[in-house]
Amino acid sequence: MRKLALWIGFFIVTASGSGGAQPQGNLNYQDGFDDGHGLGVYQGTVDTQIKFAEPDANFNAAEFLWVDAPITTYQILIEFDGIVGSGPGQLEPGSYVADADLVLVVSGEANAQSTNNHPLHTLLEPWDADLITWNNDFGGDGVDANDLEASSVAVVATPPAEQNETIRLDVTAAVQSWVGGAPNHGLVLLPGGSNGLAIRTSEDPILENRPLLEVSTCAGDSFADSYQDYFPGSPAPAGAATFPDTSLGAPDYEPGCTQHGPPCDSVSLGVGGTITLRFLDNALTGSGGPETDLWIFEVGPDVEDTFVEISADGIVWHDIGKIFGSTSAIDIDAFGFGTDDSFTFVRLTDDPIEGNTAPAWHVGADIDAICALSSTSVSPVPSLRPFGIAFLAMLIALIATRRGLRGKGHRSLA
Repeated sequence: MRKLALWIGFFIVTASGSGGAQPQGNLNYQDGFDDGHGLGVYQGTVDTQIKFAEPDANFNAAEFLWVDAPITTYQILIEFDGIVGSGPGQLEPGSYVADADLVLVVSGEANAQSTNNHPLHTLLEPWDADLITWNNDFGGDGVDANDLEASSVAVVATPPAEQNETIRLDVTAAVQSWVGGAPNHGLVLLPGGSNGLAIRTSEDPILENRPLLEVSTCAGDSFADSYQDYFPGSPAPAGAATFPDTSLGAPDYEPGCTQHGPPCDSVSLGVGGTITLRFLDNALTGSGGPETDLWIFEVGPDVEDTFVEISADGIVWHDIGKIFGSTSAIDIDAFGFGTDDSFTFVRLTDDPIEGNTAPAWHVGADIDAICALSSTSVSPVPSLRPFGIAFLAMLIALIATRRGLRGKGHRSLA
């Protein structure tokens, strides 16, 4: 009997999986900084400027750089080298970039502030920071946003900024292209007016002033693997918007879905409806800090609020607030959880008094995907859920039979 009990205990522990820290999805690249994800102290930032009035000068060692025009044109080039790869602390090729921000600090030099919006473009040609000059590179006339030297469409533009101010630029599209296989030649800041801007560089003696690239990325095993239940609200969605498995895996939303066409790339909850999603090969956990832990991709033509709850077992639930539509981030540490906590269930509930509540075939929050940026691994063993009840019944019957046989043997000796 003891052997049977030990065997059952071993089987249950094995089936439940074991946790181990996975590389987190919040990665930071800044010269001189180690973000603790295995890459070590990062030394891959290269930044410089090219200047029309000094066409043969190289500014690779400068502590601040200018973007300006038209009296004399300055252009700023910046690249974060070695960030894409399969090694620790790198962005996994083919992964999904939920968010990427370039953080710059305006110089304290005189007139470093700017009232203009200077556009940031992706560079399409390689360059060497030690050798680059106005004359030597990009045809000898500066970088042109012509889809040959740099993208014709800007990724983002700088806001008006004051001296020593920190500015944050959304470069998600650029980083996603690099992770997707496009060459990473960095970015170029082109003048957007005659009121120039000066920024601090990777040569700045104060680490916190150096350019910083913050990336939140979801690898393939970071997304929900199955749904536990789906209860559409009322008014309810219909047709192509009612397939809950479209909320699994990586975000893949494309507009243009029709009610009577193939399943949409997202599931609609209806007014007040819910869906419970589950991670099978990983578990959501806290990061131990203020970083984002959970991304929720709410899509569609209407921005709709959604309540979020998490659970370790699908029974006891913890409220972690509400997202306000679109792609939204949640830090579960802010709700009292940390690296020792793990959750495999996420329940999303449409806010019945927000967003479009009129009857429609795609009414309610539209869920495309969820991603656990901070997670622990779970052993990839088969799930017992499809035959769990039958298996437990068999064990109970086996135990009862063995007890019965042992009891009869004892009585016969009496």
